[in-house]
Amino acid sequence: MFARALTPAALAAAFALTLAPAASAQQFRYAPGTAQYRMTVDAKVTQTMMGQNNQNEVTSGQKFTVALARQAGDTLSMDVTIDSLAQMTPLGPMPGLDSLIGKKVHALLSSSGEVYSSRVDAADSATMLASISSQLVHFLPAIHAALTDGATWTDTVSTNSNQNGLNLKRTVISRYTVDGDTTVGGAQAHKLRRESTSTTSGSGTMQGQAVTMSGTSTGTGVAVVTSNGTFLGSTNTEDAKASVTLTDAGMTIDSQTNAQTKVEKIGG
Repeated sequence: MFARALTPAALAAAFALTLAPAASAQQFRYAPGTAQYRMTVDAKVTQTMMGQNNQNEVTSGQKFTVALARQAGDTLSMDVTIDSLAQMTPLGPMPGLDSLIGKKVHALLSSSGEVYSSRVDAADSATMLASISSQLVHFLPAIHAALTDGATWTDTVSTNSNQNGLNLKRTVISRYTVDGDTTVGGAQAHKLRRESTSTTSGSGTMQGQAVTMSGTSTGTGVAVVTSNGTFLGSTNTEDAKASVTLTDAGMTIDSQTNAQTKVEKIGG
């Protein structure tokens, strides 16, 4: 997920939580509680520079704990704690990730899952955690319809982040459809099918060079929630294209990424 690697698809991530039983057919609220999840990402990246192709694979795995608490009115507070994290690149393990273990990102969100704001502790404001905090908290699907077969809704999420010196804006538009029932571990559950598109753009300085970046992606996936409101996990496939231009050198690096993401509830 980290670095959700070098393109928007590898930076994407997917997390999960516990849903409250609905007070009515139209109203769903996330419930206070704590749960642990495991997420794995396998991203295959093809880069093209000066007519030469370079193919690489980046894999990552992490465990994280999500805690929700009821605030006033419609607002929930959320803490995401990183329990373990590793990423393997063609050059070996990505350095510096151990420093993120145990760190927390805090957020405020509506009871339906819409994120209002996010922050990190003051001591982490200048670290890698601050640059990825917005991705860490935008994992919970905002449910805008009753979970009846065939129901659909659309959700739009825009985030700003700093990645390796680039100030990036990413907008993801997701369309959800309730796609029948299933059984997981003996529990009756609903399948939420997701189709998404995204755009990413930004600029900044990397290693002393002015850089601009733009990208697009499409994705498909399925999330599963039980009939009593527990989010059991999700799978997602994302295909992304991105271009990074070294302004002073007049050089452009194009990349294509296919990323497979799986989230599993493992505790709580």
